[in-house]
Amino acid sequence: MKFSFFASLAIAMGFMMSPESLTILGNYMGQAGIPFVGALLLAGVFYMITAHTFHKAFSLFSGPAGEALLIRQVLGRIPAAVFPLSARVTFALFASTAMLVTAGFVFNEVFVYWFPNFTFAYLLLGFLLVMNLLGQAFAEKLQVFSIIAVLTGLFALSVIGLATEPTISVEHMKSSTLSLFPAGMYAMLLFIGFDLAFMQRIRNSDHVHHSVIPVISGIFLALLIFCLWGLTSVMHVSSGKLAETTIPYTLAARKIFGQNGRFIMGAVIIAGAISVVNALLLGISRMISGMAKEGLLPTVLQGTEKRAPVSALAMAIGIALLMASGIAGEPEIVLYVRAGLLLWLLNYVVVFLCIILMKSEAQPPGNSSPLGIKLIGFAVSSVVLISLLSTFTNTVALLKYMLAMLGVWFLLSSAWNFFVSRGRDVS
Repeated sequence: MKFSFFASLAIAMGFMMSPESLTILGNYMGQAGIPFVGALLLAGVFYMITAHTFHKAFSLFSGPAGEALLIRQVLGRIPAAVFPLSARVTFALFASTAMLVTAGFVFNEVFVYWFPNFTFAYLLLGFLLVMNLLGQAFAEKLQVFSIIAVLTGLFALSVIGLATEPTISVEHMKSSTLSLFPAGMYAMLLFIGFDLAFMQRIRNSDHVHHSVIPVISGIFLALLIFCLWGLTSVMHVSSGKLAETTIPYTLAARKIFGQNGRFIMGAVIIAGAISVVNALLLGISRMISGMAKEGLLPTVLQGTEKRAPVSALAMAIGIALLMASGIAGEPEIVLYVRAGLLLWLLNYVVVFLCIILMKSEAQPPGNSSPLGIKLIGFAVSSVVLISLLSTFTNTVALLKYMLAMLGVWFLLSSAWNFFVSRGRDVS
């Protein structure tokens, strides 16, 4: 297999293997018990079908800005910038800040007690920025390495845990304070971000038509690890502790393998932070570069086919400023990360809508998925979005922040379009 297969797989799994995903997995395994595995299976299958549908739609629009071009064709120029940017950039800034600071605390508490946690976070951000500025090939190799490290650590701990006598009774493993429907809604959060892999496609090249298999393989691998690690966690940690703690992965690792488990999980969390931040820098910077080439963003954000230095640098500066502001230590950071996830889900809803509305004559024969699958995808993603928005705590605050981000990007996009149209009139 070519290296590009593993690179696409690793980028698709970027957020799935993050500390945030492991926290969500542990918390809702604690609340729903073993039935949450069923919710994971349903969510995984849905995203595999979604990835296949998106792949067929995006193959019509080559390059990392393919999603924006799809939205532009159906809904217009402003929505083509508003929805992808409000979803991706919002999440990238706040999630990366949270992940890097988490990695810093883990490095300080598990490996080197005297090393300042924020210094480690800044150094890690600088390292990731340098790897992305060096070029796509360097960042992709780092992505593959980090995903392998996460998968190896979680698989090893899962095997050890499953081979060890459970410390929790079967009855308590099955006990649930959360019904299967809301559990399924939370499970849908764990596979977000698979579409980052589609942004590695180079415009007007054979790469546009590469197989969707690595993306689906990434979702399958994540599903397998989630099921194994979820079952292992409920076997060794009480449901109450799993549901309430912010570090369910550490509790489970220590119960399973003692201090060695703590070290392994520490390495997993740092590698997971690297995987999500690197995938976001790699995918979103190329998306921004592609959108700039299409005139949806200022041309200063353009990069080359292999590099998008300006947008990657801008994102890294934004993350550094957020870390310097101290927001990572505030409870609001959880709200902002969850709002970013919901905006990403909203973008999926918009993409499904555009796929449905796209004129059939614009699609080559055999390229379109059946209308029923598109409608189901649109309906499911819409229901998940509404359900999560209504079941999360601080619903009003979440909605306000989401609307604020959409509004900011609407104003910026409108201003840029006014500038472009005025320039055309003058010329």
